[in-house]
Amino acid sequence: MRRPWWYTYGWITTAGLLGGGAFAQDTPAPHVPVLDTIIVRALKEDLTLEQTAASISHFTQQEIDQRNARTLSDLFRYEPGVSVEEGPAGALNDVRIRGIGADRVLLLVDDVPLPPSYSFGRDVATNRNFFDLDAMKVVDVIKAPMSTLYGGSALAGGVLMRTKDPEDFIAPGEQFGGEVRMGWQSRTREFLAGVTTAAHLTDELSAFMRITQSRGHELANHLGRGSGDETGPARERPDPADTRMSNVLAKVVYDTGADHRFSLSYENFRNQVEQDLLSDVGPGRMMPNIVAQPPLFPYEQLENHTRSINRREQWVLRHEFQRSGPLFDKGYWQLDFQKNKTLQESEELRKTASAPAIPGIANQLRYRTRDADYHYRSAGLSAGFNNQIDAGSAQHHLSYGWSLRRTKAHTMRNGDSIDLYAGRSVEHETLPVQGEPDSTMLEAGLYVQDRLALYDGRVELIGGLRFDHYRLSPEKNTLYEASNPQALPPASMRESHLSKRLAVLYHPSDQHTLFANYSEGFKAPDFNDVNTAYVNDSYRVVRQANPDLKPETSRMLEVGWNYRDDQRYLSLVGYHTRYRNFIEFKPVGRNAMGYTVTQTVNLDRSHIYGFELKAGTDLLHFASGSVVGASVSAAWARGRDLDTHEPIDSVDPLTFTAGLNWRQSDRFFAELRLRAVGPKRESEISQALKNQGVTRTPGYATLDLFGEYKFNRSLVINAGVYNLLDRKYWSWNRTQLQHLRADTFHRHTQPGINAGVTLKYLF
Repeated sequence: MRRPWWYTYGWITTAGLLGGGAFAQDTPAPHVPVLDTIIVRALKEDLTLEQTAASISHFTQQEIDQRNARTLSDLFRYEPGVSVEEGPAGALNDVRIRGIGADRVLLLVDDVPLPPSYSFGRDVATNRNFFDLDAMKVVDVIKAPMSTLYGGSALAGGVLMRTKDPEDFIAPGEQFGGEVRMGWQSRTREFLAGVTTAAHLTDELSAFMRITQSRGHELANHLGRGSGDETGPARERPDPADTRMSNVLAKVVYDTGADHRFSLSYENFRNQVEQDLLSDVGPGRMMPNIVAQPPLFPYEQLENHTRSINRREQWVLRHEFQRSGPLFDKGYWQLDFQKNKTLQESEELRKTASAPAIPGIANQLRYRTRDADYHYRSAGLSAGFNNQIDAGSAQHHLSYGWSLRRTKAHTMRNGDSIDLYAGRSVEHETLPVQGEPDSTMLEAGLYVQDRLALYDGRVELIGGLRFDHYRLSPEKNTLYEASNPQALPPASMRESHLSKRLAVLYHPSDQHTLFANYSEGFKAPDFNDVNTAYVNDSYRVVRQANPDLKPETSRMLEVGWNYRDDQRYLSLVGYHTRYRNFIEFKPVGRNAMGYTVTQTVNLDRSHIYGFELKAGTDLLHFASGSVVGASVSAAWARGRDLDTHEPIDSVDPLTFTAGLNWRQSDRFFAELRLRAVGPKRESEISQALKNQGVTRTPGYATLDLFGEYKFNRSLVINAGVYNLLDRKYWSWNRTQLQHLRADTFHRHTQPGINAGVTLKYLF
């Protein structure tokens, strides 16, 4: 079999990195890779990457800037085992870790979880775009179940983000500081502008405020922007869109410099996307995977305009302290409040066709509107403590804490249909309507973890336990009862779960670490999984509630080897994860009226296994202080439903990256990065997706160039050119989640050659 050119190149490069390279052996003054000094807090204690016994990736503010990253898709572009699904305007739809996403990946901003996604029928589908990456100073990715520390929703792992602090903008010895930032990228024609001011008000008190705004358009495909008047599912250009984002972040910090640090932060985020869905024009769409018959009210779509607004308002009060005592050496407590709101609106122009069963509706010109509200409020109180205990030949590092969170969810859908010829309402639904009752969720957790060091630290054992209790309490609601008169009474739910973790680390030398890690995850059913109910007469669909749902669970075993010295690093990990009781929305039969009955149900068993590689080395050192380095990464995975023996579509194909970088002190950085993705073959695609015409996607390779240059202390430029070879390709994580038909593939290509630049002025 003939191998693609990047396959041979990749393995030659990998062999060179692992072999050490002749260039690096005799060079003086070796450069210490940044990874050697990384301290991560993702596991609720200050650890180096070698001590974590887990697959964790750590991104600092410098790395975010150097990659010119505006979204998580930009930041995780070369990260093995992590993929990001982007929306039509480049916004975040979903994050998948090792093939699992859809709210099974925990997203945290300052230890506060972002709301889960929500969908209702054809008109409502929210995303997880509730934050501004430009406000973050650190992003950590845990690629493993971690419910022993973070409770529910960390079924497959998590993305943990921390916002910036006043000291990030104030130079040592100065009282005031700040920055002005401007940026532009061609793939969404987005223009970004931000201003930050920070000050030391006293020796112990500091504060800053940051305002960021951006304006953009639809995410381009290989043909470019969403221009032209071509309509229908076969449209090849993206649908036109306009986007607006604004974010305000303010923080006050009181730091004694010794034992106590208080911080109070406020963030107000707003993102708006308006779309003209030209691809939706034409005969009324079916509902994929649900309905096999035409709608009861057939129509032709003439126009469809949508607007979606995400808002998040968050307050966080946090106290970190150090105080030696019998119970702890240091710890923290945090109080937070978050208010999220999603508004989705649509305006459609439809021309109805004749329906033999319903005379008199032919040739109506209908103006149809739908407004959907999704409110999600949460308040949390948590605390954590660390304690070092010296027991002679053994040392214990004990971590323990608790968390309590109360969340309230509210949904409502409204609208009307007006016959423009007759000038009257012809809406067949009773609106407004609620598909689920207002619900309150209470989550309480208690965790403890012990790190035991033996034989002068050569061997470490980690054991962790967490007990979680989840309670769902639906409220009596007249609107819900009127909307669903035949539905079962809303069900409450109480679930408890014990999560476990056990890890072993062996350090044969200061450079080598071998580890084995067993960890568990769980996720309680969301409020809409349990109690959503509705009847859609147009498509003859009934949604039934399911009060008997069980929590989703995961069990993972991974083994790995980490190597680091002054000039090289290597991480090789193999893993196997078993999942039980996945919650999935699917048809379960038909009722006496012939309507399709749908429900969220628990699937039985599935598993995903694979390996990941990350390696890097310094190749050349110059007398001027410049260093030339190289890096590679790879991810391979397979997944299967153990009952149906069908492959899991969300697992990405083989991915390989290789890069050459040039850096000079802290002033200049440039990297040329190859990213190659293998084909998704027919044997790796489920029958359900094949039935929609998705039988395979071709492999591809792209080449990117990006970097940073500091003209002086005050002026910094970051720039990148992506897909330098202008390759036409499809991203699998976007293709399979869109449930595409074969005739829509051209519209969903990725952008061709594109560029981005950011200019930052520090004062």
